[in-house]
Amino acid sequence: MSACLLKVLLLVAEDNTTQHVAKLLLGLYRAGLDEEKDVSEQVVEAAKLTGFYVGPEVYCMMTLPAISSNPTTGILMTFSTLLTGTQLSLLHSLNYLPPFPG
Repeated sequence: MSACLLKVLLLVAEDNTTQHVAKLLLGLYRAGLDEEKDVSEQVVEAAKLTGFYVGPEVYCMMTLPAISSNPTTGILMTFSTLLTGTQLSLLHSLNYLPPFPG
């Protein structure tokens, strides 16, 4: 139920999602691993919407360090789904990626 509500909130918030993306990503990392299929599907849809409304330069700065320090299935799944939701033109025009620590 809460995963479905998250999707609705993202649709309402649209571009204002950026200011809450740090907390949102932490929730998506955990919720994406839920054993209930319906919850996982809603989380995937929420991550796609997040990728659509939040620029890749923003979510890459937060997600890439998390992948480097603790590459869990939830983080990797969320990142791949964020990329899926991002407009291809934004990915092509991405001139900067934060340094990948390692």
